[in-house]
Amino acid sequence: MKLTDVIKPGRIIFRGRTYTPDEVRANIDDLARHLSTILPPDKPFVYLSGVNHAKFIFAYFAIIKAGRICVIVDPKTGPIEYGEYLEKVSPAAVIKINCDTMEWDLVGEIKIRDNGAEYTDELDDVCTMIFHAADDGYAKALMLTNRSLWADAEAGARANGSTEANLFCALIPFCALFGIAVGILTPFVTGAGIRIASPLQRTTEASADAERVTDLFTTPAVTHFLLKNDKSKSIFAPDAQVTSGGLPLPMRQFEEFQDRFGIPIRQGYGLSEASPVCTWNRPGLAIRPESVGTPYSCTKVKVVGEDGNIVPARKHGTILVCGQNLFKGYYRELSSTQKVLSNGWFDTRDMGYLDEDGYLYLLKNCRRMLNAMGTKVFPSEIERLVRMNSNVEDLFVFGVWRGTAGHSIYAEVRLKQSDNGAINKLKVWCARSISKFKTPKFVIAEPGKQLGG
Repeated sequence: MKLTDVIKPGRIIFRGRTYTPDEVRANIDDLARHLSTILPPDKPFVYLSGVNHAKFIFAYFAIIKAGRICVIVDPKTGPIEYGEYLEKVSPAAVIKINCDTMEWDLVGEIKIRDNGAEYTDELDDVCTMIFHAADDGYAKALMLTNRSLWADAEAGARANGSTEANLFCALIPFCALFGIAVGILTPFVTGAGIRIASPLQRTTEASADAERVTDLFTTPAVTHFLLKNDKSKSIFAPDAQVTSGGLPLPMRQFEEFQDRFGIPIRQGYGLSEASPVCTWNRPGLAIRPESVGTPYSCTKVKVVGEDGNIVPARKHGTILVCGQNLFKGYYRELSSTQKVLSNGWFDTRDMGYLDEDGYLYLLKNCRRMLNAMGTKVFPSEIERLVRMNSNVEDLFVFGVWRGTAGHSIYAEVRLKQSDNGAINKLKVWCARSISKFKTPKFVIAEPGKQLGG
């Protein structure tokens, strides 16, 4: 089974143009045929990089329809990380979406590479891969299957009661798995429509006479913007649903949004290894604002104590999940996979509890991890990357919580040569070498002080 065999494309609305379901399928089919012609049959990986765009959707499904594995890469990825990705997962081709055009430049946007990796049995049923930072400082490539992604999307559509009349909009980047799941896959389970908007613009650009969104997916930072924008009310259809993820939603924001728009925000919880949604405050059940909801139909959730046994309701412990939506593992990282998967259960390393009705509540993450605007960032990775600068003797990365924006990232740094321009040179090096959201604000360490002390 391929995703392209079971999806039911709906309309796509983008930049004032509406693609009919037939046009969506035709665009996918045309590109899939082209890829099948130009790609070697034994090279599975195709990188896909770009902002939210109709061509991103067409390319994603075309890669899968052509029998390849779509490797999603954030277009803002820094050169050092990108080079490491290429070493871990060598693609046969790289598709970089030109966001300024609506039509394809098949030569300019699709680059063939000669040294793509070959198929292995490990890749059976894998259709999508995404790089995920880890607490050991090195990115892992998650293997997501047709089955896992479809199970999660179908459970979401069923919980939502979606039909062809629904219009979804994800103010979340498609290069994030959450954006793909709720912004593309879930609506295409039932033929619901998609309105594409750039998360960078923080708005659907909807006018009062445009078709209004029935299902909006956002983050607390974007929700803050919507509350400040006088035109936001024109986005929503009557009885619209809004879901927030990525970061905990402040109660004041929940209350302000409901007071202004008459819409309660539903929170959910997930992780990329679970394709990615695990729980949701879904329609038909009472919304508990401080909870991330109840499990999807394809997911089981349990909370265990230090002894590994299930704890009673409201007792704190470690959250474990299992189900058809779990990933296959980390590509060529058997040891790392075995550390988090045991007897079909994935150790999220998140702490929380379940109440008597099965609603999940999050408390904290047990890893040394930061959350910047909904993106997981590991200090160990930033420390490893920045130490590649020849003038860095040592550094310690930490975060300062900024509410709806998550953590601001800081680094206490000790330089080998600390002349007046040294910090500015380091900032320039970071800007050229690593991802912008991983670049910390530097604080010079006091002489003789232990970093992080």
